[in-house]
Amino acid sequence: MNVSQLRSIAESILEQIEDWDDDTVIHTSCNTYGMPYTILEVSDGFIDYTDIRMEDDDDY
Repeated sequence: MNVSQLRSIAESILEQIEDWDDDTVIHTSCNTYGMPYTILEVSDGFIDYTDIRMEDDDDY
C-alpha cells in the first residue's frame, strides 16, 4: 500500500461518517471470519472500511 491508497481509504471513511454524531457507536466484528478483504482493525475489533455501519443498524 502506498500513501495515495491510504489517503483514498481515509477520505472514503470520513465521507461515510461525516454526518454522524461524535458519540455514535460503530459496529465492529470480533474477528474477520466472513468479512471482505476491505477490513481495518480498530481498538474494539474490525470494520469493513467500505461499508461502515452504526452499531444499532439492523441490516448487518
